[in-house]
Amino acid sequence: MPVVQVYTDGSAYPQLSRYSNSFCAWAWVIPKKDGIHYLKDSGIATGKNTTGEILAVVNALRFISQRIGTGLEVQVFCDYCAVSSALNGNLDKWKANNWRKKHPSRTTHAHGRLMLSDEAEWRLLDAEVGKFQDVVGINLASHSGDKWNDRVDKVAGSTLRHEANRRIRDGIISESMIFSKSY
Repeated sequence: MPVVQVYTDGSAYPQLSRYSNSFCAWAWVIPKKDGIHYLKDSGIATGKNTTGEILAVVNALRFISQRIGTGLEVQVFCDYCAVSSALNGNLDKWKANNWRKKHPSRTTHAHGRLMLSDEAEWRLLDAEVGKFQDVVGINLASHSGDKWNDRVDKVAGSTLRHEANRRIRDGIISESMIFSKSY
């Protein structure tokens, strides 16, 4: 079975998570065998860093299914352990448990049950994963010197900074909202 490797990352300013207009960036890259990136993409979404981490994988899988095919194994390299564990079986467990988990780190309570944070994004991920024969999550330590993880981190960070500068220029947010030390 053919294998496609993709590196994904999300980025956000944690200070903005307390505001209703918080946003995150996501990015992915598919490396070629010769060391030059094959394809890359990035984008902006409403949400926090974890939202960006999940949407990076969603958008990468969507691209792969539409442009490369689905009869293959996709290896997703990421530095967010919740994504890699989701791809390696927890997504099925959360889905079977009506998108709830027993010991969530960040949750809200609904009808006495603990809700999975970023539920809408996890559902999107589940839909994309279901298109492939196999999707495997491989967890990497962030900022550890992995060439492709570092590259996708830079793309996500650059996308985030570009969007922040645009929003500051347009008066949507202030610099103090981003550079505030208290959060």
